[in-house]
Amino acid sequence: MFVQLGKFFSVLVFSAISVCSYATEKVFYCEMTGHSEVSLEGVEVLKNGRFKFQVTSQSVNFGSGFGKLQLPLTSNIDGLLYATNQMSSVRFNFPNFYFSALRYGKVTAISALCEDF
Repeated sequence: MFVQLGKFFSVLVFSAISVCSYATEKVFYCEMTGHSEVSLEGVEVLKNGRFKFQVTSQSVNFGSGFGKLQLPLTSNIDGLLYATNQMSSVRFNFPNFYFSALRYGKVTAISALCEDF
């Protein structure tokens, strides 16, 4: 009986580990709902686009549209994710995505709705 119970717990633990690994390395596909830049000259509304990003257990990684930006994951609690560095910040609570960045005398702000596949 103890052997069967031990096997059951082993299967349960390995199942939980594989689910956690899957959940921490996920790709999301997003469509912008807002995209603008703010500078001393005013606000410039930019064209909305699509992008994707990957979430790992340690970072949020973007493709070439974001300059291959990689942000360290600062918090991921109950599906609310924060990733920041000195110049950029991401807040993601599926499906809502928010990004801000300070660059070249401008602040860039992006909001988007995302899907996972």
